[in-house]
Amino acid sequence: MMRQLHHVAELDWQLVWNAPTDTALLWRGERADLDEALGNLLDNAGKWAASAVRIGLAMEEGDAAQPPQVVLQIEDDGPGMAPHQLQAAGQRGLRFDDSVQGSGLGLHIATQMVQAYGGDLSLGKSALLKGLSVRVVLPGVQAAQRPRKA
Repeated sequence: MMRQLHHVAELDWQLVWNAPTDTALLWRGERADLDEALGNLLDNAGKWAASAVRIGLAMEEGDAAQPPQVVLQIEDDGPGMAPHQLQAAGQRGLRFDDSVQGSGLGLHIATQMVQAYGGDLSLGKSALLKGLSVRVVLPGVQAAQRPRKA
């Protein structure tokens, strides 16, 4: 979907799956909430990326004190944010640059959704692509074996 939405930019969308290929990650939340949060984050990455967006998905095993969690890392090779912007980003309607279309609500919505499910959303500089890095950690994830095709 993001390739179609951002087709003018001809971005390279890379997905990195850091879990066994026979494992499905099942999240115990509302699908619409997850779609809304991820849609906003991926749309932002597509708007700001120069040529590439990297989406990493992994599962962190839990223990008695910490349940398993899914970790989503979205990185782009865009301009990123200055340190003061990283701290202020996510406030409702706050925009740092009006050169791309948007309302300034996407990051706020994603943050609110993630926090509502007991998760964490953090921003930083992408070590790999040098633009923005968004890390989302969501608890309540369950690993399940994918059915084998006959």
